[in-house]
Parts: sequence; structure tokens; C-alpha cells
Amino acid sequence: MHHSLEFKDLYYRYPNGQEALRGINLKITHGEHVALIGANGAGKSTLQLLTNGLLMPSSGEVIVGGVKLQPSTLRLIRQSVGLVFQDADNQLFMSTVEEDVAFGPRNLGLSEEEVSGRVIDALREVGAEHLLSKSPTQLSGGEKRRIAIATTLSMTPSILVMDEPTANLDPKSRRQLITLLRGFDHTLLLATHDMDLAAELCRRIVILSQGEIMADGSAEEIFLNKELLESCSLEQPYAYR
Repeated sequence: MHHSLEFKDLYYRYPNGQEALRGINLKITHGEHVALIGANGAGKSTLQLLTNGLLMPSSGEVIVGGVKLQPSTLRLIRQSVGLVFQDADNQLFMSTVEEDVAFGPRNLGLSEEEVSGRVIDALREVGAEHLLSKSPTQLSGGEKRRIAIATTLSMTPSILVMDEPTANLDPKSRRQLITLLRGFDHTLLLATHDMDLAAELCRRIVILSQGEIMADGSAEEIFLNKELLESCSLEQPYAYR
């Protein structure tokens, strides 16, 4: 399925009264790779949690492939939007890699044959078939990140949303992950502090600051505007300096 992701006049306020998002209007079309950048507390993670209903809007709309996010559409939305958390350990909780990757499809009520096929396909896509029978506790940080991605891919999402995908990875694992993500046909929405990652993977950059969109444009347009980046407490990627 080919799905767009759209936010219309979106607001989110936490129970303690903190307003995390204020009037977000953003549309991401199928196949786009978009980086969401901003300082800590800008609202990046909150926006990502709203993409598949882990949080629900205070007001405004989240629309995935023409379907509005609401309690009655949660199941459908979550099959379309795959969310990969910053900490891979939050997604790996079974005794083996195979069981972790099978967890989502199995809960869809699929046959064991189809579940098995999805597990193999997802692990193949991230280059981790050899880890099938391993315990997640035996994996390196880079391997855990690959398996966390596989648990999402096994649900065959149209849109992949990732929070700080290169966090805590060593240089080799980081490079492997960038190579992996570059080959994805999915729509990608990456929230990251890694400006070099954003510059390598994404043609479109969205800057969030204090819950509002400060800029939305091409990587070249955004990253060459040093004054804009500095005003949002961001640095230019190495390639643009």
C-alpha cells in the first residue's frame, strides 16, 4: 500500500499542561525520506508518537492514507505506520529474535506459515537472518537496532518512523544502518540530532522548535542557511560546512 502521512492543525498538550505541539501542518507523500530535526524538547518524539496513535491529538488531525487517526482506526493505522523507538530494548522483549519479529504478525491472527514467511523476509531485508535463533541479550547495539527495525518491517508498513536511529551506535554500525536505510523504498520519517545522517538520507528537512515548524525545505536550502540553524540551536552537517 502507498500511503501519505498528514498532520492538520495538530496540537498536543501533556496531562501536566505542557504544550508540546502547536499548530503543526505537514504532509509527507509516499516514498519521501524526511528528517525531523530540532533541539531537545522541540516536539520531535511527541510528533512521532502521534503518527500511529501511541498518543492521540489534543486537537487537529493525523491522517494516514486518507484515514483519520481515531480509536476506531488504530488497528488499521498501526498496520500502515511502523515506529522504531530510540532504545531498541523497548521493542525486544521475547526470548529469541525469531519470536520478537514474529510477535506483531502473530497478533494479527495470521497463519504460522505466513508469520514464518514475514519473519524471514524482514530479517533478510535488514541482513540479519543469521540472528534468527539468538537471544536479544546476546546482540550488539547495531544488531539490536537491525532487529528492532525487522520487528516493524514484519508488519509490512507503508511508512517507517524512526526516533534517533543512530543513537549509541559505533561508527561501523552507524555506517551499516545508513546503507540499510538508503535502500528502503518505504516512506521514512526520521527524528534525529545527527545532522550528517539527515544530510545523507533525506532530501527534505523539517525543523521543529518549541512545538512549531520553523522551516520545511530541501536539504540544501535548510543546511546552507547557517543563521536559521543557529537560531534553532542546530549545526550544519559536515558536508555543508
